[in-house]
Amino acid sequence: MKNIALVLVLLFTCIACDRTERDDKKESSASERQTAESMNTEKHHYPSESHDAFIDACTETSGGNLAHCTCLFDEIRTAYDYEEFIAIELKMQLSETPEDFINFMARATVRCQE
Repeated sequence: MKNIALVLVLLFTCIACDRTERDDKKESSASERQTAESMNTEKHHYPSESHDAFIDACTETSGGNLAHCTCLFDEIRTAYDYEEFIAIELKMQLSETPEDFINFMARATVRCQE
């Protein structure tokens, strides 16, 4: 689980530096997800082991920025239930990270830097 969390943190860091324009179809999908994100304020339950692994890996790669890492984890918990997140993690392990998740994390990274 810690390896997956580390991969996620590294991915989020790269995403924030490297995202640009998307074609109309991808923008529409991202816009729909963003609308859903802003409307949903309930945080899904994640096992404490997942939380701890994510926070540990994130703080190791972010220079110990606990507030930023906590914000990212809360953004994920708000947008994705645990089962969805596990499915995304499995795709990431296969180097098949969903484009909408990449876009989501880019936006979440920006929101958590504000």
